[in-house]
Amino acid sequence: MSLPIDLPELTIVRALTGAGPFASGDTLSVAFNSPTVGRLVPHGRSQPAARPARAGEAVLPETISVAVLVAAGPYAEGDVLTLSYVDPRIARIHASTPTSSREGDPSDEAAPEPTVPPSPEPGAETRASVAALPRRPDATANTRGVQTRLSWSADRVRRFVQVSDKLFTVDRLGWYRHAFAMRLLVPDEVSCGDSEADREVAQHLRALRNATAETLGRPLLAAFMPNFSVTPEWLDTLDDPAAARALASVRDVVARYATDEPNPCESDDPGWTHGDVLRSHLTIAPLANVEAALPLLIANVSRFAAVTEKLTDYRRALIELFGQTAESVETVRLKQMAQPNHTLDDRLWQLVGTVGECFGGLAVA
Repeated sequence: MSLPIDLPELTIVRALTGAGPFASGDTLSVAFNSPTVGRLVPHGRSQPAARPARAGEAVLPETISVAVLVAAGPYAEGDVLTLSYVDPRIARIHASTPTSSREGDPSDEAAPEPTVPPSPEPGAETRASVAALPRRPDATANTRGVQTRLSWSADRVRRFVQVSDKLFTVDRLGWYRHAFAMRLLVPDEVSCGDSEADREVAQHLRALRNATAETLGRPLLAAFMPNFSVTPEWLDTLDDPAAARALASVRDVVARYATDEPNPCESDDPGWTHGDVLRSHLTIAPLANVEAALPLLIANVSRFAAVTEKLTDYRRALIELFGQTAESVETVRLKQMAQPNHTLDDRLWQLVGTVGECFGGLAVA
């Protein structure tokens, strides 16, 4: 039986206010399956407009107001919408002032959140043995292992610094502060040294990046609200089966090519960091736990020695502590993760300052 294909609706909007990479007057397309979440693609500035100054613009998630130019789904031409986002590619859509001609239309009611099929049962084992990990088909084809790369663009540096700074203002986040931080460090590239495997892992990596970007908005927005506390409902917004499936797929591919010898690639570009995924680290990253597996992909080596030091320290602490916590009974793990962890907090704080300093002020450009 074939499953129905849910094609996205597409509308064109014009920004009325600016924030992040968008300025007033920019034209964007918004594709959405659900009226509450959409993917953004900028098309350029429809009229001359100066980008607003960023002084005092550290409140995240960022929001912009837009006017609908092309009707689609529940939105009519002339509707004014608010888009909130942490990653500018994915936005949560809030209807601000629907047109009067559509008053009373049932489609104006809030649409239910899209449901995602549950991820497969992870199985009884939570720790894989080294012997159980699959080996690459041809052991002589590639001896350099699995390498990761991350581009520190001006927008990424700014967003990482601003989001991390904001996370430190919420005392009750506990370990979840670092779940958000590491999701901002998902690499741009993963290379296994095999062209077919690289194409496969690139597809899974895109799915992982999209899924982690989508999971940031709603829980982050809630965390910045007054009287925030970690509740089961809030935790449910962090539990994204799509991210877990994508990360498990990435892990399945890289496990065939990972080695036990550190061998990170080298780059002459100071705007990139790179790293490698060790086979031994894969044994402490259960498939069902996104927070325990994501640190393995962090590209931690830079031309800046200080960035390398801070990223390596933070990555090591994430791997060790989240790996240990993943072994605990769920109730114990959730209680522990709601408490502050001074080791992780200190290493993230130092990393944020070092990234902002070493990348030449790009974070506030």
